[in-house]
Amino acid sequence: NEDKLPEWGEVGQKIVNGFKSFVIGFVYALPAIAIALLVGIPGGIVVSLIDNGGQASNVGWIFGLCMAICFVPLMILFGLLLAMLSFAGLGMFIRSGKVSDALRFGEAYRRVSRNFGGYLILLLVQILASIIASLGSIFFGFGVLFTTVYAQAVFGNYFGQFIQAADPHQDAVQPTPA
Repeated sequence: NEDKLPEWGEVGQKIVNGFKSFVIGFVYALPAIAIALLVGIPGGIVVSLIDNGGQASNVGWIFGLCMAICFVPLMILFGLLLAMLSFAGLGMFIRSGKVSDALRFGEAYRRVSRNFGGYLILLLVQILASIIASLGSIFFGFGVLFTTVYAQAVFGNYFGQFIQAADPHQDAVQPTPA
């Protein structure tokens, strides 16, 4: 039956696979981190050099505000694109069980390009699941434990279905230790 959950016989292996998935996500986030540092550090230095408590401090704040207005929307779009690429990379990892396959950036880009709408919907489902998870804090903070788990389960289910539908002729393998 296709609706059965996988067995949990090797919990240690699942933890290793989770760590590998974290590394894959981190590698895909590195371009955004690097750009943010390349712009943020010099911008902060300029603002701090200009900010001497007098009239020049207004110039520093205006400069910082202009940088934020110009830079933040571009970084949000870039981050969303990188998230879609990381979904493709994680899908390749799930299919092959190899981190090296997940880090084939050109192939990840081709997969997103071929099915941009699908990956965009996947991203929107993740965002929606995160919003629902944060609503658990309404119940004195305790509800967030349940809503976060539920939201991640919903997203994980959709992610698995999406990856399966994106390449139905290839069965997913259980990742093996590298």
